[in-house]
Amino acid sequence: MKDNQVDKDKVRLFLALTFSLSWLVAALVYFTDTKADGIMGSTLISLFYLMSPAIAAFSVQRLMYGENLQTCGFCFFKNKTRWYFIIPALFILIYALMFGIINLLGIQFHLSQFGMVNLSGEVMIDKMLASMPEIPPGLVATMKQSSAQMSGTSLLISFFFGIIFRGFTLGMLFSLGEELGWRGFLLRETQKAGFLRSSLFIGLVWGIWYIPLVLLGLYHQGHTGLGVFLMVLFTISATPILIYIRLKMKTVLAPAALISMLTSMIMIMPFIVDNYDETYSSIIGVAGIITTTIVSVAIFALDKKFVKDFENL
Repeated sequence: MKDNQVDKDKVRLFLALTFSLSWLVAALVYFTDTKADGIMGSTLISLFYLMSPAIAAFSVQRLMYGENLQTCGFCFFKNKTRWYFIIPALFILIYALMFGIINLLGIQFHLSQFGMVNLSGEVMIDKMLASMPEIPPGLVATMKQSSAQMSGTSLLISFFFGIIFRGFTLGMLFSLGEELGWRGFLLRETQKAGFLRSSLFIGLVWGIWYIPLVLLGLYHQGHTGLGVFLMVLFTISATPILIYIRLKMKTVLAPAALISMLTSMIMIMPFIVDNYDETYSSIIGVAGIITTTIVSVAIFALDKKFVKDFENL
């Protein structure tokens, strides 16, 4: 094989192992009537499904080919201190842009399914309380009193800080199971195809890999058919962003941290958006797809040197 060609056999082997393990777990959960969001289902999916790209990458790269995982970006941050600030800034920028898109579609274009971003502290606290059954009355009174003293913007900033901390710690470790495979191994093996083709291929494969989780009801509940389509669109639109920071920081920990931050906000969004619907107003929904597409196009347009040098980075 020439140096400028993709090793298709190696890629096929990785994909075969990844999909075999992950979809076997999905089939096990489905045919045993195990609740995907229950203790047993969550454990199986977390330990085996979500870790399958990393398991396959290690098996192919290290065990079968005897090559070092560091070439896949499996290493710590390398003196790129500024990126500790750039990743959170990018996370906040993406959500700020998405909030604007939600209000534009929901308010200006009167598309009620997108809802409306509402940063009223009192409303946000009321939604949080409604989501927590059997809360002690004393705690309810304390939280309501706090809402009168704290603005919605302050609550949002506290949410952001909490999710950024999680993104650089536990969330990053969990997301590493995916990122070592997609933005680690598969990026390295398809990099010679160029930024556009590599991004499209990785994004498409990543989205197809997620389909069983949508069918099991973990994402886009109530909109399964549309949800499958939107999940694939999201993975395609988000992949250039994740590839960009992966190569800029030279470690898969960077996209692992960012994707953890982006997806962790999903559980916070119902408190921020009135008439919230994950299919329309989340990062994996229509608003998120529009947002990540805009950011990805901006990378193509503004950093032409990166796109030009991509195959050799």
